[in-house]
Amino acid sequence: MKYVIAIILFTSIISCKKGNFEEIHQPEVKQDTTKAPLTCDTVNLTYTANITKILNNNCISCHSSAAGTYPPLDSIQPIKDNIESILNSILQNGLASPMPKGASKLDDCSINKIKAWKNKGFPQ
Repeated sequence: MKYVIAIILFTSIISCKKGNFEEIHQPEVKQDTTKAPLTCDTVNLTYTANITKILNNNCISCHSSAAGTYPPLDSIQPIKDNIESILNSILQNGLASPMPKGASKLDDCSINKIKAWKNKGFPQ
């Protein structure tokens, strides 16, 4: 009986290759091919169509002309005049007060849209 167990054990050991355990016991990860990959369209940006949505969702509650907080972000000229400070704030890179205050950093796509809009010359 000892010999049978020894043969079974020996056969089991030599039949397993290094890494097979991990391959066998790892759950199969299936990629969801039904969803399109997320993209950030920064091609045809305008202040009216794109930038105001970002600002209205993240900034206007504090930075409006009515609120009196500087800079007001409810019109294009103060944004253009203060764009470097605004970018430093939303990038939270330590060069300006991090914004939005008391909230999570803006998502990368929103930040990239504001940068691209600036780089394209602030199209309205």
